[in-house]
Amino acid sequence: MEYIKLQQNIEEIIDKAASNLKKSPKSRMTNTYLQARLDLLEGNWKSFESNHQTILLESKDPSNTYFTNETYDRVEEKYIDYKCQLKEALEKIKSTMSTSSTHTHNNLQSESNPSSAVKLPRIIIPVFSGKYAEWPTFHDLFESVINNNQTLAPVQKLHYLKGHLTGEAEQLIRHTPITDANYEQCWTLLKKRYSNTRYVSSCILNRLISQKTLTAASSYGVKQILDTTNECLSALTNMNIDVSTWDLIIIHLIIQKLDQESRKEWEHKISDYSDKIPTFSEFSTFLESRFRALEFLEPSTKKETRFKETERPKVFSITSSASSVSCPFCAEAHLLYQCKRFSQDSVQQRRDFVKSKALCFNCFGAKHSATHCKRDTTCRRCGRRHHSLLHLDSEQPPSAQPSRAVEGVKIHNQQPSTHEKSEQKEPGPGNIVAHAAESSGSSNSEIILTTALVKVENKGNCHILRAFLDQGAQLSFVTERAVQLLQLHKIPVNVSVDPSGLGGEKIPLSVPIKHKVQFKIQSICSSFSCVVQAYVVSQVTNPIPSQKVEIHDWQELKKLKMADPGYDTPGHVDMLLGAEVYGLTLTEGIVRNPTSTLTAQNTALGWILSGRTQVTRGTRK
Repeated sequence: MEYIKLQQNIEEIIDKAASNLKKSPKSRMTNTYLQARLDLLEGNWKSFESNHQTILLESKDPSNTYFTNETYDRVEEKYIDYKCQLKEALEKIKSTMSTSSTHTHNNLQSESNPSSAVKLPRIIIPVFSGKYAEWPTFHDLFESVINNNQTLAPVQKLHYLKGHLTGEAEQLIRHTPITDANYEQCWTLLKKRYSNTRYVSSCILNRLISQKTLTAASSYGVKQILDTTNECLSALTNMNIDVSTWDLIIIHLIIQKLDQESRKEWEHKISDYSDKIPTFSEFSTFLESRFRALEFLEPSTKKETRFKETERPKVFSITSSASSVSCPFCAEAHLLYQCKRFSQDSVQQRRDFVKSKALCFNCFGAKHSATHCKRDTTCRRCGRRHHSLLHLDSEQPPSAQPSRAVEGVKIHNQQPSTHEKSEQKEPGPGNIVAHAAESSGSSNSEIILTTALVKVENKGNCHILRAFLDQGAQLSFVTERAVQLLQLHKIPVNVSVDPSGLGGEKIPLSVPIKHKVQFKIQSICSSFSCVVQAYVVSQVTNPIPSQKVEIHDWQELKKLKMADPGYDTPGHVDMLLGAEVYGLTLTEGIVRNPTSTLTAQNTALGWILSGRTQVTRGTRK
């Protein structure tokens, strides 16, 4: 029964401790005091549980008052209540301390740095390039932000200074070592060079006077004149130049820059007090009200459309849907050279129609003649300045020039000679044909075109493909066969190839192209690689060359590492690489055959060969 007495004693201790907690003054309710009471409670409870286990093992009388009075359950509830009181008091103290600490920290921070309560935007110092007009702004900002900052060491200031200079200004102190001692020297050197008040003021005045004159009423134009004028006057004032008496001169200068209607408005405004000289402040108020009125009067739906200038294609022109054009011959939605009905008429009928509509004989455009046509295309049959659909058989070529015209990759102003009749092969509707225009049955020579073997890797598989490099083409093309082999992802497009860049005059319609792909080519001779974006077509060229060739009289060629070792044998071409890729591959080195027009050019893909050579008898295909 001794253990039961111990349990009763522990119950009394817990009761007394809970009562004393309620009587404790607030000054005593500290974190340490409460934690000590909590530790003592935990110790008493452990003893209570230990004694309880012993009583359960030793007592064999269930009618014992310890069990009948449910002593354990009663004390357990007291323990939990007391522990909750301690926990709540501790949490309250911690919360109060945290709030007080934060408040104190904020107060101290605000007292030491009053502006820290507001997060200001970062001050960006402009880069100074050495232009005198830029110096005042750069000087004032750098002086206030960096030079007058006492927390920065001189070497740090010099780092900032060099990092914000470019051009002539950067060259001035480029070779000065970055040390503490050199900062003042560099900053003084820059101020001595560019703090030329007379020259800077002259630049500002030139800008003020040379503003663009408005030809029509424009809210943007009036606003720009006002802003530029205010900026120039402020810059002069910052240089300690008194402009307060310049009102009459400034108004006289600026009024000449306004459109006629705005000038009338100004004269109407000051006509009531013509004996009084207006001030610049009154003139500024007028300009503000003027551009606000123009902003209200201008259509709200008016939007500025900016066109990105692009180079005009020399070979292929990509056109979008022709739904916005109308054929002058049949009134359907296509261009004249795409019209099937127009191409079915005789040449003379086509000529008469173009003449009756006052269209250009070269491009079928309106409002100009063939002599003033800016398009550099010519007839593919005679080389004259007219469209191929208007060619008469009686017309002869203007000169006998050797032909290197490649159908599909057109080299302008290069036509067959009069004694060499070109054999033109009509391509299919989806083909882009590229073969030498000169291929008569009696010819014993062949034009070699620039080909190269390239590695193309996709999805872990590497393939060697044959490419035709054409510096006259602005676009690149790849065959459907190569795309399937490489398993390339196709990107849908809605474009077409202008037939003026294709061979085969019997094609009145453009060749549709529905997809483009992107892939990376690698040289088989070096580490060169580049990404190519190409349009997918069924065929790029006919086999190149068209027949077997032999080169016997050029021993130096055998020492070169050719980009295409099979350049002399007809073979399938998988892609056409345009001028953009061609230019990337060029490197130093060119070798010419002293007895013929053959030329070898060094590229990152290897040596490429072009020019005329003899064919092998009996092996022509």
